[in-house]
Amino acid sequence: MLSTTLKQRLQPIIAVERLGLITDIDGTISRIAPTPDGATVDPLCRAALSQLSEHLPLVAAVSGRAARDVQRMLQLPAMRYIGNHGLEVWGQDGGVLVPAAQPFSAAVREFVVAMERYELPEGVVLESKGITATLHYRLATDQAAAEAWLRKVLGELASAHNLIITEGLMIFEVRPPVSWHKGSAVGWLIDDQKLDAAIFFGDDLTDVDGFRAIAAARKRGCQAVAIGVINPESHPSVAETADICIDGVGSTAEVLQWILEQRLAQVQATNS
Repeated sequence: MLSTTLKQRLQPIIAVERLGLITDIDGTISRIAPTPDGATVDPLCRAALSQLSEHLPLVAAVSGRAARDVQRMLQLPAMRYIGNHGLEVWGQDGGVLVPAAQPFSAAVREFVVAMERYELPEGVVLESKGITATLHYRLATDQAAAEAWLRKVLGELASAHNLIITEGLMIFEVRPPVSWHKGSAVGWLIDDQKLDAAIFFGDDLTDVDGFRAIAAARKRGCQAVAIGVINPESHPSVAETADICIDGVGSTAEVLQWILEQRLAQVQATNS
């Protein structure tokens, strides 16, 4: 059951005509899976997003996954898809890199090749995503040892290739050293679509940038709310920076369905 506080916070926003809804995927509308390929979008979340995309000016997914994987997981034509933490936008010709990231494509490829020469700790998975790469250690036999080994090796390799490292839930991510991230993508979507209101869902440390973008949008006059989707592995910063917190993917589905119901009721009232 949704809290009264959440309903009171969202109710005025749902009535705004130019409302956009933006969401992360893994841990937000898809439960965390042992491997990237094992994750699927919650059917109730997908159904709600499908209908919301018919009644809102913008429904978008902003993910750390490659843009092609974001599109593949949702396959909702009316949605906007942004991958690789904002560095890649899905369009008619597939994933298109933002200009700032393009010069680093070769460096990321070279990093992946160099990483493949190492004997990774048992259970560690290297995922190449084009303009970024992710090292997953959730399945490592010894997670603490794998984390320490990765931190050392990645630090050396990333520095050698002029790349940076960020962290998430049992992952290290290697990215171009550009000031563009999920928050940049969220802010760009709000401005590009001329939204008067926006809701952003996220669960991980990388989504905190999105929460901060929502706070910045509020200062510009946009009625914006950041919803933190909390799970046992969530970084404390998620709860600290979100405007409202909910419990897991199941709660995301409930909130999305409630937003849809409220929006449809509004349309019906307007037309009657």
